[in-house]
Amino acid sequence: MIKTAKDWVAKLRAGNLSQTEVWVAVQSTIWQTLVYPLLALNLTRKECEAIMAPLLGFVLPALGIC
Repeated sequence: MIKTAKDWVAKLRAGNLSQTEVWVAVQSTIWQTLVYPLLALNLTRKECEAIMAPLLGFVLPALGIC
């Protein structure tokens, strides 16, 4: 799942997307890709944070959120 998050971040960085387009991409594709398998997994909080860190590290500044 960490690899999936990093792959999505690499694709977002390669594109020249507006804030709205980044938000739509996160909500419609990336987030769903990461949330779907969570029901079948037993992850700790640290593991979840490790999965989300690359994505949030790019997405939040791209959306203008400090």
